[in-house]
Amino acid sequence: MSPCHRRLRALENSGAISGYRVQLDAHALGLTFEALVIVTMRGTAKEAAGKLTGDDSTKNEGKLDQAKSSLKDAGEKVKDAFKN
Repeated sequence: MSPCHRRLRALENSGAISGYRVQLDAHALGLTFEALVIVTMRGTAKEAAGKLTGDDSTKNEGKLDQAKSSLKDAGEKVKDAFKN
């Protein structure tokens, strides 16, 4: 192992280097388009994302979405019961 490689490993082991990043050249890879993707989460997915990231606000919004959905479902069932 070269002296440079040993220093690099020592920096990694000490935590001074926390990771690496790769930036790909889309043109060199023959990629011809870019896409912007927007994802909207609700209910259990939003709650899970909040738990995963430690974001209590997002987690609570997910729980609220679920409660609203349950309330709406209950209202629809009552409405259907009066139709018959």
